[in-house]
Amino acid sequence: MIEMRQKWALLAGCGVAAVLMLPAAVQAQAPGSPEGPLWESYSRAAEVLRMGLEAHGGSAAIRELAGVSFRWDGQDFAPTQGRVPQLPWDTLASARAAMQDVRIDFARNRFIFDREFHFGGGYLNVFRIAGRGAEQLIMNPQPERGMAGPTFERDTLGIAARRTQAAAGANMPLVLLRSALARSSTLRHVGVVERNGAREEAISHTTVDGDLLTLYFDAATHRLVRREQMGVGSLGDEVDAFHFGDYAPRSGFLVPRLLEVTWNGNLASRYRLTAFAPSAEIPDSVFTVPAGYVTQAPARPPAVERIADGLAYVERLGGGYRMLVADVGEGLLVVDAPVSADVTRTAIRLIEEAFPGRPIRYVVITHHHADHIGGLAAFAALGATVLSAPGSEDYLRRMNAVPRTIGVVGARPPAPVVPRIETLTGRRTFGSGASAVEVIDVGPTSHAAAMLAVYVPSQQLLFQGDLLRINEHGGVVHAPAAASDLDGIIRRFRLDVRSIGAVHGINGTIDDLRAALERAAGR
Repeated sequence: MIEMRQKWALLAGCGVAAVLMLPAAVQAQAPGSPEGPLWESYSRAAEVLRMGLEAHGGSAAIRELAGVSFRWDGQDFAPTQGRVPQLPWDTLASARAAMQDVRIDFARNRFIFDREFHFGGGYLNVFRIAGRGAEQLIMNPQPERGMAGPTFERDTLGIAARRTQAAAGANMPLVLLRSALARSSTLRHVGVVERNGAREEAISHTTVDGDLLTLYFDAATHRLVRREQMGVGSLGDEVDAFHFGDYAPRSGFLVPRLLEVTWNGNLASRYRLTAFAPSAEIPDSVFTVPAGYVTQAPARPPAVERIADGLAYVERLGGGYRMLVADVGEGLLVVDAPVSADVTRTAIRLIEEAFPGRPIRYVVITHHHADHIGGLAAFAALGATVLSAPGSEDYLRRMNAVPRTIGVVGARPPAPVVPRIETLTGRRTFGSGASAVEVIDVGPTSHAAAMLAVYVPSQQLLFQGDLLRINEHGGVVHAPAAASDLDGIIRRFRLDVRSIGAVHGINGTIDDLRAALERAAGR
């Protein structure tokens, strides 16, 4: 017989497994038993998790799972990267093929996370992340097609590998349940909600990195139907959710065959399960970098680099973004508001240091994608005028109004400043002489339904967003439709172009565009 205090030690030290192993009568009779809202919240969450574990294959089987492999194929609807600037997002116009292939070897602490999706213009973003222990290797498995080219990055600190494995596992309930079991001492009951006519019970737990995850279980079947996580994104407060459905038995476990991902309630992607196995083979060879690959250059701090008198780039913003800055006489004209308000504020500080006493008058938005407008709030606070392509104005205002309240406690959340937006049609020149800069409404492209570009005649420079992209090692990213669009713009507006500036990647020349066109034509 186990002494009562030994039973209590099990109860206190082993989390949900111990709580669920002890008979209810023993739990009730334990002297000095915990009580109160905190204990009740934990106890109910533990029971919800126990029922969920049993519904998906049993707590013992899930805990002892040595590995898991699964693949999702479907469509990504690009909620903040769609072709059309409208809310709600047009999922048909923005649909693009997507794939996620995951293998996790729990026994040896290894994983592979393969992902592939497309961007408008013919871009393919494909990457493989492989991890073993504290090591993580990121590379592009299709160097001739993928946006990153033949580059790789290796990290050995352990944090990145752990977080990537968690992100890969977020797509499969068995992995989520196993993770919740491992962190069962942090379980809390969130409550009961009614959704689509069904009753759901929610519990939460924290990860080892401090992230708070919320799991929703169908109250009748105890199946995991949703996983949510909230945070502050580039546009403001956001809640990302994975929705699981169409469950079926597979190899002794119950797994979903439908996965839908939402961002702030907007459908972001939809997948069908195309492969599943309760095992994973991850050989040592996946951690060997193929010949011809080069390591990504070490990150350098952002800085202003002069092009000519009154003309400069702000380089290396937010991990690789570039802004064009031009003094047009009445003040400064800048191009795009990259990534987030914080990143853009860094750019503003650098611009003010490089152009002392010169106010930022105009902000040209090349197109409406989130990574190009995430910092609009910082420019709006300065009173700058935002120049928008036709049809994008309402979208820009609404995206700038996303609340930014998470983490703001004990103070009034900052109210978004409504940006002053002007629609630019046709061509408009700012400044004169050698300082003249022309903003051009280039119309619809394969990448976005409305776009602007900036032309500097004195430098024979065309600055654009996402129509020509060159990797840091000098390779032109394969995007046939985008390259054709850019060539058409230069011809239609009869621009004398020698240099092609880019928001992403390194800057190029007209010869790079010609090379891209020849490659697209198969020459």
